[in-house]
Amino acid sequence: MDLDDIHEIDWSAVSHAYGPATDVPELLTSLARGENLKKVCWELWGNLFHQGTTYQASHVAVPFLWRILREGAPMLKVRLFLLTYLRGLARGYPEFPERPDPELWWTWIEAFEAEKSRGSTKKTRGASTSPSASVDERLYWSARSYFAVEAGLDAAIPLAESSDAPCALHAVALLSDFPRKRALVVPPLAKIASATLSPVRGAATLGLALLGEDVMPLSTLLGDDDRATRLYVAAALVVSGADVPTRAVDVLMSPLEELADVECPFGETLAGTVGAASSRLPKSFHARAVEALSLQHRGAKAFSRLSLTTRMLGLAFPQGVPASVTELDDMQRLALETIVEHGGWTLGSGEWVNYTEALRGFGLPSTKRTLQAWLRGEPDGVGRGETTATRKKRTKKPPA
Repeated sequence: MDLDDIHEIDWSAVSHAYGPATDVPELLTSLARGENLKKVCWELWGNLFHQGTTYQASHVAVPFLWRILREGAPMLKVRLFLLTYLRGLARGYPEFPERPDPELWWTWIEAFEAEKSRGSTKKTRGASTSPSASVDERLYWSARSYFAVEAGLDAAIPLAESSDAPCALHAVALLSDFPRKRALVVPPLAKIASATLSPVRGAATLGLALLGEDVMPLSTLLGDDDRATRLYVAAALVVSGADVPTRAVDVLMSPLEELADVECPFGETLAGTVGAASSRLPKSFHARAVEALSLQHRGAKAFSRLSLTTRMLGLAFPQGVPASVTELDDMQRLALETIVEHGGWTLGSGEWVNYTEALRGFGLPSTKRTLQAWLRGEPDGVGRGETTATRKKRTKKPPA
């Protein structure tokens, strides 16, 4: 497959994470030909989508990515990369089940372009959380990238409907990120969800729920023979905001075992998706959800445990962690004892900083030793490894 017209663009005039995007044409051409894939995929991920950030060149590259997917990409590895990559370029890394807000993102585009015409835009890599009197450039390019991906969305539908389960799963997740395209994506998702032999009908049900569709008629899939399908459908019923059937809660609360670390494009792993859905259950189910998430830690790897831990702590400590261990209730103690015994303290051969930082964000001791000490009732300055001054500065509220 040739991308001859790619050279009609002045790539030196658009930038990515490392400056002018002059390397992008060669990378995209190699991707279309299936050459040097490991290197090409790594470099594209690093320059146009560096650590979840999109750039000026990102949205310029998107139409070529769609064309490769639509007209070529015979290799499964390339198709999977493109679906995952396009989804990242569109949405970044929001926590499931958060979705992009296209109406807000249009506001960013309009505000930035209006200010640009007045010469008053901010050129900064720091992102604000909402449009203001001065919209920074990062927000603008994020929004442009999202709408560039949205424009080619029809190319993902055949893959969502295909018998190629890995591609179908990622294509279904991609389709669910674009609420403005409901008229385009809901019919194929509904068809997939109703297809008896589809391996991704559970995922399609979750996609429909994320798009605001009524998925209660699909609750019969809670009795499906495939356990992953049952988990997706239970998560969909919770996300939909409808009255959650007891059967759905039972499905979410059952031990994941070997399914914990199965890849899931919605919540990265099935454990992450189940944890996120569990955290949205009505308050009456919170104690049971903490018990279930505690059990899920035991069969999960460190990467999944990070998501499970943050969800479990959010349920156990909605008002923040108390100053004294004597104030813990049984649910809270179970959560902390689970973290001590089965937390994701290490990744590879060393301490996993992301995990310890997550605990610190909740106002908890950030090492296994200090958390154990605090649970034993040792004085605050000893158990948490803090001085009186740092103790006063520590917030008790969990992260937003």
